[in-house]
Amino acid sequence: MNKEEILKKSIEENRYLDEKQQNEVMQSFGFGGIIVALLCLFFCMMNAVKGKSFYEFTIIIFGYMAGYAWSSYRKTQKITFLIQAIAGTFVTILGFVSYFLKV
Repeated sequence: MNKEEILKKSIEENRYLDEKQQNEVMQSFGFGGIIVALLCLFFCMMNAVKGKSFYEFTIIIFGYMAGYAWSSYRKTQKITFLIQAIAGTFVTILGFVSYFLKV
């Protein structure tokens, strides 16, 4: 690739946000994910104390993790993200099945 092709590709990839803004958005998603996980954990504990089911909250947590891992794998092609994505997807599907079958 010559210099002009690299510049054109960089402009196309960063059409909406520059690299700094992209990093800030990704950090925001990470922070949002932590908040969602903490809220789900809180409600899981409350339901466990009450003797109720808490499948729906684990589905939310692992679904978020699977989505994040699939997106990260697609961008980086790192095997660790692929393993996380497969495991998160498996647990999410298992949670759905358990929730609807009330296993």
